[in-house]
Order: sequence, then C-alpha cells, then structure tokens
Amino acid sequence: MAAWCRAAGVRLAPHGKTTMAPALWQAQLAAGAHAITLANLPQLRVARAFGVQRLLLANTLLDPAGLAWIAAELDRDPGFAFASWVDSADSVRQMDAALRAAGARRPVEVLVELGGPGGRTGARGVPAALEVAAAVLAAPTLRLAGVGGYEGALAHDASDPALAAVRGYLADLADLHRRLATDYPTGTPVVTAGGSAYFDTVAEELTPSPGRSPAPPSSSGPAPTSPTTTASTAASPRSPAPPTPPRCAPPCTAGPGSSPTPNPDSPCSTPGSATSRSTRACPNPNSSAAPAR
Repeated sequence: MAAWCRAAGVRLAPHGKTTMAPALWQAQLAAGAHAITLANLPQLRVARAFGVQRLLLANTLLDPAGLAWIAAELDRDPGFAFASWVDSADSVRQMDAALRAAGARRPVEVLVELGGPGGRTGARGVPAALEVAAAVLAAPTLRLAGVGGYEGALAHDASDPALAAVRGYLADLADLHRRLATDYPTGTPVVTAGGSAYFDTVAEELTPSPGRSPAPPSSSGPAPTSPTTTASTAASPRSPAPPTPPRCAPPCTAGPGSSPTPNPDSPCSTPGSATSRSTRACPNPNSSAAPAR
C-alpha cells in the first residue's frame, strides 16, 4: 500500500480504530504513513499515550473537556499535529467557545467535511460547506486546513451507477477545495477522502492528471489527497498513473453448514500482496461485525 501511494502521488493516514494496536500504528508510520486517523476522543488519548505525533480525527470534537485536553497537548508539544473534521457553523461556534474557555494558544486545525445524500455527517452540498468554512475563518481558535469526506457511504459496489455517484461526490469535493483556494492560511492544504472500497477512484479524481487539475497551483505544489480514510500534506502530480488494484472477490467462501475457506478465485487472495485484504483469517460464520468507516 505504501508503494501504491507513492506511485499515486498521495499520502496515507490509515484508520487506527480498525486495530487499536499502537505497535501496528508505529509500524505503519515507520513504513511511510503520514498520520493515523481516529474516530473519537478515547482513541486520540491512546494514540498520544503511545507518542503518535500526527493525528486526524474523522469526526467533530465538541466535548469541552476533550478540546481543553487537545489544546493542552498542542501547547505542550510543538511537534504534535492534529486536525478535526467539522460540518456545521454551530459546531464551529461550540469548538471556538470551548477553546477560548480553555485558554488555547495554538489554533486547532479543522477540515470542512462535505457530506452526500443520505450520509450520516458532512455539510449538505458545496454552498453549505462554504458557510462552514466562513465560520472557521472567523473563529480565532481554529485554522482552516483543508476539506475532507467519505465517499464510501454513497455506494457499496463497483456498478456503473455506484461509481458515478462516487465520482460525482469527489467532483464536488474538488470544487469545494478550489473555491477555498484563496482562503487557506496554509500553503499546503489537505484534501482527504478514501475508504477501502474506492481509494483508487479517489486518487484518480483528486490528483492532477493531463487536462485536469483539481488542486489550484501554489508555490508548494498541488494540495494532497489520500487513498484511504486518511489525511495528507504534500503531493506531486502522478505520471504515469499507478496500476489500478483489482476490485476483489470475497476472499472466503462457504457452503451451507460448512466453515469458510479461502476463495482461490479472488484476485486479492495472494498473501503479501500490496493491496491484499485477504491475508486475515476467514470470518467466523457464527459471528457478526459492523463494517468500519
């Protein structure tokens, strides 16, 4: 995956909540991951306890005690980098009030989250997202660092309608980024998206290619994207494009009353493949698990 990201011109911030294994997070960072993505305050506390220096919260942090803790961490450690998603002007006001009360000295970086039809979170449409960005720019305790979102909530297969929905969403995310290009207080804004199903499509749509440049030019180069649920900082145009990883057949098969066995027809069933997700054990047919965002 690290090699694929380098070839695609993106940086990876794997979702740490999938494993909640700090030793694995450190191995991912050592292999070139740019940051670790997490989902809530307890996970952030675990990551900081184990010394992770760059964290992305794919959620909005509104808890006043949690914001006071983040402010203290940022003030205590100049090398600590943190960014939170935000999707409403009301959330911006709550964050700003809590950080003011905590006496925060370093602004907390935030990414405006763009949602989609039927999605759980995110500003509903580019105009609404621009209103959120305006609220961030008016809040002295916050710093507009980019935009982000999760396309995986909009589709669940590789059919033409599903891919069209994903590409349409990513086009809106790129449009939001372009509209904010002159408002970013940083030369390296973040554009982040990508779940495990469509990371290749995210890289195709959000990185520069001949005839298309979603990111506006700047002295620091185009703004980045990430091919999984991630964050990134500096990306360069990808040329040539990396090979597209195969869309995988289920790695395990099972007949009625039988135990799951590896599926030999899955194109991602080769152990050690850079894009393989089938090196894990086949699931227990008697258990259930919700998919991770």
